Amino acid sequence: LATGYWLGGAAAAGLHWVELGRTTLSGSSDTIAVTSLAAKPYMMVLGHGINSGQIQNNMRFNNDSGNNYANGYSNDGGSNSNFTSQAYVVNSDTYTSDIFQTDFIMNESDQEKIGTGQVIAQNAAGAGTAPRRTEYGLKWANTSDSITSVSLINTGSGDYASGSEVVVLGYDPDDTEGTSVWEELASVTLGSAGNNLSSGTISAKKYLWVQAHCEKSGGATNVQMEFNNDTGNNYIGRYNANGGTDGTTPSRRGMDMEAGISSINPILFNAFIINKSDKEKLVISECISRNTSGAGNAPARAEVVFKWANTSSQITEIDLYEPTNNLGAGTTLKVWGFD
Repeated sequence: LATGYWLGGAAAAGLHWVELGRTTLSGSSDTIAVTSLAAKPYMMVLGHGINSGQIQNNMRFNNDSGNNYANGYSNDGGSNSNFTSQAYVVNSDTYTSDIFQTDFIMNESDQEKIGTGQVIAQNAAGAGTAPRRTEYGLKWANTSDSITSVSLINTGSGDYASGSEVVVLGYDPDDTEGTSVWEELASVTLGSAGNNLSSGTISAKKYLWVQAHCEKSGGATNVQMEFNNDTGNNYIGRYNANGGTDGTTPSRRGMDMEAGISSINPILFNAFIINKSDKEKLVISECISRNTSGAGNAPARAEVVFKWANTSSQITEIDLYEPTNNLGAGTTLKVWGFD
């Protein structure tokens, strides 16, 4: 999406993911609208929908309620569904739980707006029930305006509850002033092989962005992410490997970041987390493994969502753990965050 998206995007010189606007609900509503946004060619949308009853998440731009949207999406790794000539982007199934979404959107005024997004739904509380997920591509067929407002619209029978929030960030490669909203919280690298790489204590932030480059030492690795030194069976996830059928993990220690794929290093993963102390922590991640070296061998990919069933504290430490073989020297973990 922009130079430095992997391992350095938010903090790299000249990259300014600035906050364009946010709306936090003080009561129940079917709409969360963020308006009067500065026009930026690239946008990042973070949405946290706290449910009151059943919610189904949709998205609209510039209050355009015409049939000017199209998207394709998949729920829980199922077959793709196409929606054309819609009054909004359909970006989730119906859920009776909290949701967290991330979107990356290209926003050129004279081009149709296109983007990608993912949603994780908490599902039933606790580490005994895996979350659900939706992934989608979107299009707004407008070629005369930049996006200057973003709305989440619930079409389920319930509401977004108080505390639900949408934050819109923007990036312009020509910006030379200002400070990115993403504050670097940790940047650590293994100097020699070991089975753990820790961020150390980090500031508690509502939104976290985690990136890692993992090398192997010895056999294939099984990189797990853990929080706050919690080694109990308090993590559970859903994953898709190379476009196959979704799998789920049992409640366990940590979450496999390359679940279901060949873990021939190096691997890269990119994850976003909603990190509120009184809510289960919801994580959306994408991972790629090099697989066997050379252009004759395709890499492997995985989409992973998981939750940490903790509702009493924020994440203040992130560890990468390898339960069988060591992580290799040069393995790097970076964490950014903001409130």
